[in-house]
Amino acid sequence: MENIIHSQKAVNKAVNSLQREDLSEDMQLLADLAGIEVVRKITEHCGGLRFYVPKLTHNKQFIKRYINNNVNEENSRLALSLGISVSYVVKLKKQIIREGEKK
Repeated sequence: MENIIHSQKAVNKAVNSLQREDLSEDMQLLADLAGIEVVRKITEHCGGLRFYVPKLTHNKQFIKRYINNNVNEENSRLALSLGISVSYVVKLKKQIIREGEKK
């Protein structure tokens, strides 16, 4: 157990010495957006994993919640805010109403 703890401390020390120039282009972008400390934590805890970050327009659950929370907003403004079409906003509003009626 002592060897594992000692090994983890060595990894932490190494990760904490990471600099922006040591990173790949993708990780440099993340460092620029979120900070080098965030990149160090991601490297330490998630090293080796691949991430896909979908566009906001592909997160239907969020879009429906956003529309529901801003129901009095004009459809065109909602569409512009979310990067989707007005017709899609109208379609989702109808779905939200139907789902509300089922409850």
